[in-house]
Amino acid sequence: MPESDSTRIHFLNPTPEFYFAKGTKAFEQSDLPAAIKYLTRAAGLAPKNTLIICQLAICYTENGECEKSNELLSDALKIEYKPYFYYFMANNYAYLANFKQAIYYSRRYLQEKPRGEYAGPARELVAVLEERFEAEQQDEAVKPLVRESTPLERQQQAVVDQVESYVKEGYVDKAVRYLETAMLTETLPIYALELSVLYYRNNRKSEAEALIAGVETAYEGHYLARCHRAISAYYSGDWQLFQSYVTQLEAIYPFTSHEQLQYAIVKTLAKDYEGALAIFTKLNENIGAHRKFYFYVSKAAFYSGNQALADYYWQQFGNYDTTEPYANIWREMSDDNIIEADAQLMFSLLNSTEQADRLMALMLVHLTKNKVEALLFSYHFTPGFFTEMEKGFYADASIITNSKQTLAYKNGGFTKQVALALSAEGCKVTRETIDVYKLLFRFTTEQTEKGIICQEEDQEALVAALLHENQQKMADKLTKRTLIKRFGVTQGQLNKYIKKIQAYK
Repeated sequence: MPESDSTRIHFLNPTPEFYFAKGTKAFEQSDLPAAIKYLTRAAGLAPKNTLIICQLAICYTENGECEKSNELLSDALKIEYKPYFYYFMANNYAYLANFKQAIYYSRRYLQEKPRGEYAGPARELVAVLEERFEAEQQDEAVKPLVRESTPLERQQQAVVDQVESYVKEGYVDKAVRYLETAMLTETLPIYALELSVLYYRNNRKSEAEALIAGVETAYEGHYLARCHRAISAYYSGDWQLFQSYVTQLEAIYPFTSHEQLQYAIVKTLAKDYEGALAIFTKLNENIGAHRKFYFYVSKAAFYSGNQALADYYWQQFGNYDTTEPYANIWREMSDDNIIEADAQLMFSLLNSTEQADRLMALMLVHLTKNKVEALLFSYHFTPGFFTEMEKGFYADASIITNSKQTLAYKNGGFTKQVALALSAEGCKVTRETIDVYKLLFRFTTEQTEKGIICQEEDQEALVAALLHENQQKMADKLTKRTLIKRFGVTQGQLNKYIKKIQAYK
């Protein structure tokens, strides 16, 4: 007998939308157990749907299960960054009587959405709770409100530790592959930001910039992205841009311990040493226990006047990176007026498009006691960054010596020998003599561009000519006769190179 409509069985294939609708209806009817049941089913069918997760979290809040609610909201933030989740978390902490956390997450929301839907209630919550904790707010500018390690902090640190372990062992390519692979399935911004640093150091600037821009697009005003922008601007010698990021960061409180670490580094670079040290010392050392932490906290401590602490952290840096000597370089660089300590000049010249400027920068790197920062933390000392002439000039930096003995490489070595001889003859590298060195670098650069090899037998005449050009700036005036006698050159040779050098003024 054929089935009638009344006897036909209808199979229901429930969807996330179906259970979400039933869950929200149950919530509106104050049936919290049913709402949680249906919304849990909806979340199981659509685990990446943050609207469902957020509604389920609200149900748990109404049911008095605020810790469970915050776990869900924390998970939702990792899937899709929505600042209003912070406000819901703040309310949960207030219900749990964890007022410090409630203040923190309210402020976090207000920093992201000062005119947002919940801005008014968030400000009211902060105002009420601050009255109860007025004494604790006195040093809030440097005191982290999140003392325990959060799930987000642990995730961030796990990524940083993994990358750091690869880099420390010399496996930079392996670190790059690890991050590139992780980005295929993971949405946490730390992967892209750490990868951008490695791209910079592999002379892949456009790809690095694209990664940071992607994070900024997906997460409006992302704090770590701004920190990376600031640090990049500093080591690119773009001081105006660096200062603009410093100003922006001062208006926003760092969220996680990793954000606090990066902000402390930015403050160190900005020479706000006391402010940086205040943040460093409140961080858990185990959270930031890698060479960046030890290096920058040592610098901040020294220039804040705490030499004992600077020595302690420099020793930790030496223990971490055993290739570096223990001697505390800051003790030898305490005079910020000497040109070897002028990081601003050094990094600006390194980023110049002019060969002579870059050679001048490498001369400063050669002279500075702070080679560590240039070699380990700037974006310059990578295989693809330097020209053949620059490789020849700075042949004692193993990272850039993998080069054949080309004409440019040989001329780079010749240029360095002349520069060192010039310094040994009393023409030390200072702000007053830097133009004389640039005459040398312009001359040998043009020789290289013309395909002319610089001859070793011409070195003495070239040094003498450079000293002659610099004589007005020296205490002891040198006549041509004195120079001819000192260097054993003929008057014709000296005049020839004086004429050559003067052409580059």
